[in-house]
Amino acid sequence: MSKEQPTKNEYLFLQLLSSYSTGAWIGMGKIKNPVTNEIQRNLQQAQFSIDMLEMLNERIVDLADWEAEYLSKTIEELKMNYVFESNRENSVEPPTAEGPTDQPLEKPKE
Repeated sequence: MSKEQPTKNEYLFLQLLSSYSTGAWIGMGKIKNPVTNEIQRNLQQAQFSIDMLEMLNERIVDLADWEAEYLSKTIEELKMNYVFESNRENSVEPPTAEGPTDQPLEKPKE
């Protein structure tokens, strides 16, 4: 990146990376969804965004050193957080009879 202002393409590239990165953070429930203003976990959305960034990293061969490093570090950070969130989701214990459930209570038979 030039020392004064980023070029138009540098700016657009950073915006593209930011867009997918933000989508991953939202999908992992790390930041609020700006549309709903709520934390919503959707690990499939997060994985899609990470996969898109990885594809860009593999397919774009003419990156400046700083761009390649920025993209690699972004992917690395997202993947570490994704693994953490995925493991956290898998370690949640299912509800017991005493605890709350997502299922409606059945009406007793008369």
